[in-house]
Amino acid sequence: MPSTTHRTAFQALYTRVIALHDDIAIQSRAAKAAPPPPATFKLVREIRAEAARFLKGGKAGPLPKLPDPKAATLADLLTTLGQLRAILTSYGAATGHDRQPTEAELSFEDMRKTFLRVAEVVMIGVELGVDARMEAIRKGEDPEEAYNITHTFFYRAVLEKARRNGVEIPEVAPRLATHGHRYPPDFDD
Repeated sequence: MPSTTHRTAFQALYTRVIALHDDIAIQSRAAKAAPPPPATFKLVREIRAEAARFLKGGKAGPLPKLPDPKAATLADLLTTLGQLRAILTSYGAATGHDRQPTEAELSFEDMRKTFLRVAEVVMIGVELGVDARMEAIRKGEDPEEAYNITHTFFYRAVLEKARRNGVEIPEVAPRLATHGHRYPPDFDD
């Protein structure tokens, strides 16, 4: 089962290939043998490189080669993008990247993002606490008081963000327990 992040990246790439292919198809109706504008050729080269990076290590087969920029025509680019589109279509169907994520996958991805964000916020709080203590020591002040001030400030910022998102958490900041008490409790508690 593909990750939702990988699937989203595939679908974005696939959508860009289709859009560029359709755009060049419109341009080439007027003059298939006309040379492509340099910006168009650059877009095709970039999207082919992105597809190569995305499909690296997969069993998608060889990607179409780009024509020589000096001799390329709109029809050549259209053919290249058509082949790339077919490869991506086949890859998407074979890997499941062409399907929308299920509710369970979306829920898991949301949970994963939440845990990553919590870890990030905890690390910011730790860094702020360490910095506050070190600064207080440098100034000859009480490091615990400096930490408490920083801890309270940081918690209020989290509290405000939670409230803006409609989440209620306790007004009073939790404190780290001392003298052998556990904080935070185990997840099983």
